Amino acid sequence: SLGGVMAFELAARHPEHVGRVMIVDALAFYSEIAAGPTVTVAQAQPFADQLGAQMLSLPQDRFEATLPANAAQMVTAPADQARVAAWMKASDRSVMVRAMQEDMTTDLRPLVSTLTVAVTVIYEKPLEELMRADYAAAPSKTLVAAAPGSKHFIMFDDPDGFDAALDAFLKG
Repeated sequence: SLGGVMAFELAARHPEHVGRVMIVDALAFYSEIAAGPTVTVAQAQPFADQLGAQMLSLPQDRFEATLPANAAQMVTAPADQARVAAWMKASDRSVMVRAMQEDMTTDLRPLVSTLTVAVTVIYEKPLEELMRADYAAAPSKTLVAAAPGSKHFIMFDDPDGFDAALDAFLKG
């Protein structure tokens, strides 16, 4: 999702460098997931700060003990959960926390209507209402819901659907 936010922001702020953009499971404002569509950056900031401080304060063994459950929220198959948990373990925790906090406090909703490039968004089905609302004002968009039951790592949970969406995007 952070990659989607980065691609979105690049397309909005520097469209001369982007032909089109594919966003994988990234809302225009991540904090909507927890706080709803009316949340503001000012409201999200204290939660992002608190969560970041909590993650950084955990001893390494306790932090690592949280990773399987966190991965299970993002992908369905146990082997993929183990892969994602291993990626999290191998990451620099302070960098991961800062990226998460930036994601939680970056509101790109005001930029949606300014997009001049085509946007393809593939997303997990439970986020459909928020995704449709977030990208409604995008002048040129394709919204693709992943297979039911897919979680954040759509490329693992719905590889056929993801590949089809990617193929269509690349041919676009």
